Amino acid sequence: MPDFSKMTEEEIKKFLSTADEKQTADFLIWKTKEEVKKELKNEFPDINKVEELIKEKMRLEKRLDISPNGKEDEAKLATVEWIKAKTFGNPIDPIVKKYPEHFKQITTASAPALVPTYFLAELIKDFSQVAWHRQYCRVIPVPSSSGTYPVLGTGVTAYRVAEGVAPTPSDPTFGQATFSTYELAARVYVSDKLIEVAGIDIVNALIELLAEAIAQKEFVEIAVGTGTNQFKGLASEELTQIEGTALDYDLFVDAFTTIKPEDRANAVWISNSTMFASAFKLKDTSGRPYFDLLQEKVFGKPFLTNDNFTADEIYFGNLKAYYIFDQRNYRLDIERGGEALRSKRLVMFIPSVDNDGKLTRTQAFCKIVITSQ
Repeated sequence: MPDFSKMTEEEIKKFLSTADEKQTADFLIWKTKEEVKKELKNEFPDINKVEELIKEKMRLEKRLDISPNGKEDEAKLATVEWIKAKTFGNPIDPIVKKYPEHFKQITTASAPALVPTYFLAELIKDFSQVAWHRQYCRVIPVPSSSGTYPVLGTGVTAYRVAEGVAPTPSDPTFGQATFSTYELAARVYVSDKLIEVAGIDIVNALIELLAEAIAQKEFVEIAVGTGTNQFKGLASEELTQIEGTALDYDLFVDAFTTIKPEDRANAVWISNSTMFASAFKLKDTSGRPYFDLLQEKVFGKPFLTNDNFTADEIYFGNLKAYYIFDQRNYRLDIERGGEALRSKRLVMFIPSVDNDGKLTRTQAFCKIVITSQ
């Protein structure tokens, strides 16, 4: 094993990108991203360099087609055979007996089913990667389909005290956020011809399509969900409005100072792409842009885009106050019945999860609204 502390960044990259170093690349391959980051941060204090190495680790894993359990190839093969059996209407039992450790029994809406653990694991992993909005929200695992969750209000105060003197007790207030999770699902048809032509790659392609569909739907609802059998989006909330007939610098200042400092600390701007462009085109009297487009930030806060918002509003606030109540009960239904499917030799895959989402504190957000002249 080479001594990474004595190698330059380029030397490490070269080492990682060499496929025949599979055996000696254990340092990066068999450790989690967190473990790699922890061991490298002393040699590379610059976090950007560490992140680059992490990306190299992930690229190498994909290129060498290996995994920590050493059985990814076998798991993929079992998954492909399972998809073929489902598509062609063949029995699953022989495949389960051949690869017993790669199947998991889950309860679906229609009946229990045996699904390859690789399929579900990759679906969940891909969903977590494409649902990037979740890094800004607060995701709450919940054990049931409905209930209440405490939300901290006000009233916690800190005091300077002399040695041996107890601080004055605080009397905090708590609110409650209620949730009712509903099924969020996607579906895709797969044909026998597609499987035969695409081969093993159809597994990852199918997983990516399903994960992206679920994540995109969730992203839409965070913006404009009605709250009826779905997330309640920001556009459905009664928020403090900062109005103007045209977008200008002062509107951003007013919005920035409207929410409390504790919410500003984690705040983001959100609008559709048109307003995003308008914001970064704003210039002072000397023609200098107020905001740096390369940073994609306004007053140091990230500016996100969600094209489900209308073109006359910009939201500003703390998305950590937006809770996603997630049962994390990922399921996969398979449907092959019906003449329409059988005649075309198609199988339908329906992954789903139950969750709910809502803004728990409306004071954590405000919005800029451009009114007509």
